[in-house]
Amino acid sequence: MHKVTFECETITPMFMYGANKNKPEVRAPAIKGQLRWCWRAAKASKNNKELLDSENKIFGSTDYKSAVQITLKTISAKLNANTNSLGKPGSGKGYLYYTQLMQVNKLKRDGITKCFFEPGTKFRLSIMAAEKNKFEQVLAAFWLLIHLNGIGSRSRRTAGNLNVLRVDGGTDILNFLTNFSTVDQFQSFLQQNLAKIKGIILSQNGNNYSVLNNGEIKIVSQGFSKWDDAVEYIGKKIQLFRNRKDPDYNTIKDFLRTGRMSPNHDVERIDFGLPYSGQYRSLEGKKYRVKSCLNEITRRSSPLILKVWKLGNLYCTGCVKLGGTFLPSDRFTLDEIKGHHRSQFHHQNTGIIDDFMNNHLGQTVGIKL
Repeated sequence: MHKVTFECETITPMFMYGANKNKPEVRAPAIKGQLRWCWRAAKASKNNKELLDSENKIFGSTDYKSAVQITLKTISAKLNANTNSLGKPGSGKGYLYYTQLMQVNKLKRDGITKCFFEPGTKFRLSIMAAEKNKFEQVLAAFWLLIHLNGIGSRSRRTAGNLNVLRVDGGTDILNFLTNFSTVDQFQSFLQQNLAKIKGIILSQNGNNYSVLNNGEIKIVSQGFSKWDDAVEYIGKKIQLFRNRKDPDYNTIKDFLRTGRMSPNHDVERIDFGLPYSGQYRSLEGKKYRVKSCLNEITRRSSPLILKVWKLGNLYCTGCVKLGGTFLPSDRFTLDEIKGHHRSQFHHQNTGIIDDFMNNHLGQTVGIKL
């Protein structure tokens, strides 16, 4: 039996819950679900049936017993119900954690306390498997979870980011510890381990879902002494960028006024994910929603993951852009909610995420995936 145990800590607020939606809980099944996602993203399979079969042989399904066991024990849980640490409205932190902040405050007004995990919460996670190959593939997925993703709600917006404090047993194939003094050292660390992971998981070059292939990592060169300064920095950057009005503002406003959308117009910001909706106070609160013409698809996670990393005593921030096809169809509808206007349009990748990463983050170092 192959086994490794990680001692981990949260470095940003984490919103993870079990059966009681108001009581935080670090849950092994939820982490296993994230490991599946990380494994799929690295695999980049061209064949969905083969992808699912290979995934189930590792992580289990109704047809296959799981080849890996994951156990978790909380060492110390730092719980908080005070939303001050989540930022104020208008701040970068408040922008990233807005939905969670509103939930906590709404329940508080109803006399219900909803807590979340503060940075500094620690737990031990053990991974065990009989087969070396499958064991190493799950380790590779866990490395990706730590360094390119997070756990819990808002994990693509810096929440639930983790740092590994200690590794006991298991493997010397991948390095998990980030005790570096410079961003350049961290960049080399990521490049070396990512190259190994592609060999361990036997990555392909499929692109019909969110994958690492053809993606990119950008790390802001500036370091921060506190986690919340790092979150505020990246949160304010994305807030200012997404609050730009043109061209989407006028495109949608004209549609709500006239019921028509010009043939050459697009809605750029859906590249950040679906659903995409809003309202215009200047038009007596008229609301709109953009959705795919494929009725079975109502959501599409953002291909942009905002990250915070801990390097020794410093924190740094940046983002991960995933590769892969955004959606199977490029046709979308723009609807007036509780109104009669509807318009269809073709959407093309406008490069809006590349624009944000390349021109609005400040000085960065990059890694092509």
